[in-house]
Amino acid sequence: MFDTYDLKDYSLTLKRIRKSCGYTQSDVRKLVGIHEDGLRKIENGSVIPKYETLQLLSKAYKVDLLELLAHMKSDQSLMAYIQKVNEMITSNDIEKFASVSKEIHVFLEKNKRVFQLFNSDEPLKLKLYLEAIGEYFESHHESYVNAEILLIEALTLSIEETFTIENLPDYPLNYFDISLLLLLGVIKRELSDTESSTLILNTCLERLDIFNIKTVTNDRMKLKLMYNLAYNNHTDDNYESVIEITSKAIEFATTNHILYSLPQLFYRKGIAEYQLGIDCYMDSLNKAITLLEVYGMEELKQKFIQTTLNLYGIEIG
Repeated sequence: MFDTYDLKDYSLTLKRIRKSCGYTQSDVRKLVGIHEDGLRKIENGSVIPKYETLQLLSKAYKVDLLELLAHMKSDQSLMAYIQKVNEMITSNDIEKFASVSKEIHVFLEKNKRVFQLFNSDEPLKLKLYLEAIGEYFESHHESYVNAEILLIEALTLSIEETFTIENLPDYPLNYFDISLLLLLGVIKRELSDTESSTLILNTCLERLDIFNIKTVTNDRMKLKLMYNLAYNNHTDDNYESVIEITSKAIEFATTNHILYSLPQLFYRKGIAEYQLGIDCYMDSLNKAITLLEVYGMEELKQKFIQTTLNLYGIEIG
């Protein structure tokens, strides 16, 4: 199996990432020893960067450039499965997750020799991710602790040293790592560690901005991260921040014509407005309910209506 890559787009992306880090080509030479002429040729797309070169640049830019290259290849089977699993977490569809999980294990077994040939850790990371999601779906303290252990093991495979949250800003990250970290951030919140959760989510959001790759997948991930940051601030009664984050997320979604997660964002914004005594809270809550009706998400709609009545005494819908 041979893969094809869009090297022109990749070289432009490398240049954009370097500039977003605030580095000149001379700065990169001083940091990792890659000469300006060599870097210029890579960024012009006139040469194919070596594996060792991409490793050095990954350390300098704190972005996994090898994974970014893989993101631009023609065969996206593994990435497609990661995206599919991410949606199972968002929808909390346990039955569908079980079915997809079996499908993934068959795929990994079928392609085992290919992954061995490239000495890839991705299959093991994906297996650990699936185990962690299974524990997360159990929804009790012990299962959250088990999920955290599994996710840290998977992240340790990526960075080739023991993963710690304190060192997270220094690690090169790829899209799969951000998926792992998003779940870890959610679990940290469930374990009442919102400080660590917020650090994780903010770091992931910053890295996505550095990637600056306009795909539906990345845009959805950005909205997930923003929603969970808003939820963390709600947990800490930081309602002004909730409104700020959800307003930015709603603007991002509508500007980019993405309907994904809009009901949840309007709902979280409405509750924050209610807590601060802002009159327009019913407008935000009703928008959330209307969107859920449009999307046919009746179960979530009824959950929102009942929760809002029970916790806040507000009748909506």
